[in-house]
Amino acid sequence: MLRQRDAHWKDESFNPRNNHGYYSALSQIVLGREFADLPGMKSLQHQGEQRLRLMTESQFLSDGGHSEHSPDYHRMLLEGFDAALSADLIDDPKVSNIIARAAEALGWMIQPDGCLVQFGDSAQRQMVGKGMTSSSPHTRWILSAGEEGRAPTESMLTLMETGYAFVRHPVVREFEDFGHASYLAFTSAFHSRAHKHCDDNSLVWFENGQQILVDGGRYRYGELLSQDSPLREKGFYYSDPVRQYMETCGAHSTMSVDSDMHDRRRAPHGSGLEHAQKIDDGTYRISGRTPHNLWEHVRDVKFEPAHELVVNDSVSAFDLETHEAFLWWHFDGDLDLRQTESQALILTSDRWPGRALEVNFDVPVDIEILRGSDTPLRGWRSRKDRVKEATWSVCASASFQQKWAVTTSMTFRDFTE
Repeated sequence: MLRQRDAHWKDESFNPRNNHGYYSALSQIVLGREFADLPGMKSLQHQGEQRLRLMTESQFLSDGGHSEHSPDYHRMLLEGFDAALSADLIDDPKVSNIIARAAEALGWMIQPDGCLVQFGDSAQRQMVGKGMTSSSPHTRWILSAGEEGRAPTESMLTLMETGYAFVRHPVVREFEDFGHASYLAFTSAFHSRAHKHCDDNSLVWFENGQQILVDGGRYRYGELLSQDSPLREKGFYYSDPVRQYMETCGAHSTMSVDSDMHDRRRAPHGSGLEHAQKIDDGTYRISGRTPHNLWEHVRDVKFEPAHELVVNDSVSAFDLETHEAFLWWHFDGDLDLRQTESQALILTSDRWPGRALEVNFDVPVDIEILRGSDTPLRGWRSRKDRVKEATWSVCASASFQQKWAVTTSMTFRDFTE
């Protein structure tokens, strides 16, 4: 025990830059508490508590969101903190309050299909009915399929500091309605390079159990690129080309300029979420602003659940050169998609009998539609590691100087073949 105590004193035993530091801090709290009569153990426990607070504040922001852009890492680290709270290992009100917010946020990251939303490096993990629990009664209600805890009372959660906004409409009172609720998730943040994809201001959307806008997912990590690989300059770490695709803009619903990438080696700007609000008429407004090195993207979203999603995008270049703007939409591959002569997109699903989702752009654009393409590699998602499934990749592009704006309207209409 004394050798373990001395090992914990060393600076190299604690790395606050990733979640490993959490386990190190917690282990020395346990060691110090259980062997308090041995020399130096009370000081060891005190240092562990200080380190745990540092880890809490570095991993979870004050609104409860995890700072590494990934709901699955939010879940993983939160499980450890929840276990420590249950074992009375945490006696710090500031830590407890942050973890309480994180536990509440986790419930909003669960989609109508019971899986975690796949922002960042997240596989599509099934959460409901798997025996998981939570210190949040609302999250526990979702995890237990309504058997424990309490049903949520709100239809929107906003994490302004983290950069997430979630809508689940209407407020679900009975769990059998959970899978049919309208669901929208919005991410706008760049806190660090950790698990960050090219997904600034991206959206995930469900209606009546059918996913519409999807995230590409993680696919896998795999072998690292060599240190001298030019792909590292684009922010890639891994050599698998499918994994690399999942990190690009094409695997998300976002915008880019002059390429299919965002520069993830630029200085992090934190949260880009500017506004999120429920309006009295039952609509929701969300806006995000993302600075890039030579351009800026602003996205304003108006969401009328079960009726319409209207997305206003604008990009501004900081020079007078001619640029190419790319607007990426990533639709679920189970939808039937066709393009009309007027360039409108019609999406239908067996879950929407007699209805279709019509997608229109308010300005002229060149449209490229790919599904499950290997050349170029586009139109894929990965719900499980090392497994890819075909999706619809829709890219609308146009040339511009200084500024370009486009409104995408996705509206449900009566439809018969």
